[in-house]
Amino acid sequence: MNTREVFERYVRHQSSSEHPGFVREVFPEFVRLTPTTPGGEGFIQLARLARDTIDAAIEEQKAHFKSLGFGFEWKHHDFDTPENLRERLLAHGFKPDNTEALMVLDVVAHPPWRGTLPRGVRVERIATVDQIPDVVAAHDRANNEPWPPLARRLEAAFDTTVIFCAYDGDAPIGTGWVEFPPGSEFTEIHGGAVVAEYRGKGIYSALFDARVQEARRRGSRFIVVDAGPMSRPILVRKGFEFICETTPFRMGV
Repeated sequence: MNTREVFERYVRHQSSSEHPGFVREVFPEFVRLTPTTPGGEGFIQLARLARDTIDAAIEEQKAHFKSLGFGFEWKHHDFDTPENLRERLLAHGFKPDNTEALMVLDVVAHPPWRGTLPRGVRVERIATVDQIPDVVAAHDRANNEPWPPLARRLEAAFDTTVIFCAYDGDAPIGTGWVEFPPGSEFTEIHGGAVVAEYRGKGIYSALFDARVQEARRRGSRFIVVDAGPMSRPILVRKGFEFICETTPFRMGV
């Protein structure tokens, strides 16, 4: 896989994909997503800025989101320009979050999972928005912290997102979802997480395989994911290739 070529294809994907719940604006210098409902978080990504305009551009985006009452995330990729973008974001008051790895899987080349789940555990596709609280409960319990916007984001994207939840009896113990931007060769997976006491039992693999098989059925070419340090080695074993590092830089309201 030519990682730079795949990244440029990913840039075209991000620049043309609709994002439910956001107004997407594509500028020569970056892509901006502005929430359409109160309480959301905006995004800037895929920067192609010049050294002599970078500081003014950063301040303009801070003013844009502040005027609307939104905090926002400036997502930095290794291929962004200029090369000192990270340093300038820090200088303008942004707070860095954990660095992740942008990774891509060739769906066609991925073999199906052949494992089994523990007795009483099953993976189900979420059929209605009424089941989203189960997904939120599993996600928050697995990550040991709540993420308040999650329910709103899943509800807003329900028509283009397929969500899976793992259950032990009636208790939600793991989750993951996959987004299908219309007309794109890239599918995005998110939220792969399993409650701590259930890890190492094949549940993560079952949730992952359910999403890969859904992508295969829909004709996707690539699956893309931002992987944290714990997930990265797992995804490498599953056939993902590293493209670049990405770091969220956040600015509050």
